[in-house]
Parts: sequence; structure tokens; C-alpha cells
Amino acid sequence: MKAFLAFFLFHCVLVFAGFSQAENATIASISINGNKKTKENTILRELPFSAGDLVSYADTAKLRFVATQNLNNTLLFNFVNIYFRTDSISSNLLIDINVDERWYIWPGATLSLAETNFN
Repeated sequence: MKAFLAFFLFHCVLVFAGFSQAENATIASISINGNKKTKENTILRELPFSAGDLVSYADTAKLRFVATQNLNNTLLFNFVNIYFRTDSISSNLLIDINVDERWYIWPGATLSLAETNFN
């Protein structure tokens, strides 16, 4: 009876550990595309997560929303798209961030009179 009880408890611990492992994922990498002037460190600083963090699948929508808002609030980008995908081999999260930078110099025409006398 004691052996059965010990086996049952050991089995419950393994099953519980397996379920908690399936609900969480590790962020394996973060790739950033579209930045020409802005440094990657500036973009990574605004994210609420970093590579190597353990996040739950239920929180990915909230993390995506917060990260998009943080990057839009810097006023460096016109559009920010963040995509979460899972690695098929190790079930880690791979994050792709696509940004569209604002123009820092706007083209404009300057009109001026060549003649200083209006007559």
C-alpha cells in the first residue's frame, strides 16, 4: 500500500510539472526589422520582456499590447508590429518586431523673392 501511495504521489508531481511546463515558454530570441537610424538597444529597452524570460502563453497578448504602446509612445516609429511564434523543435517563443521609422528630415520647398524692391 505504501509503495502504491508513493508511486501515485510521484506520478501526480510529474503530471503537475508537465502541465505547468506546457503553459510557460522561454523567449529564445528577439529579432528587429526595419530600423535604420534607431539602435536595437533603444528598442529593446522599451520592451517589457527580454530574451531568456519565462512567460506564460496567456500573457502574450498583454505583453504584445504593452510593447506596442511603449514603442509607439517614443514617437520614433510610424508603425510597430510584433509577432510571437513558437519554435517547432523546443517550443520556445521567437519574437519578430517590425518597425517603420519616421522621417527625421522632411522635404520642403522654400520660396523667396530674389528682388528686394517690391516696386
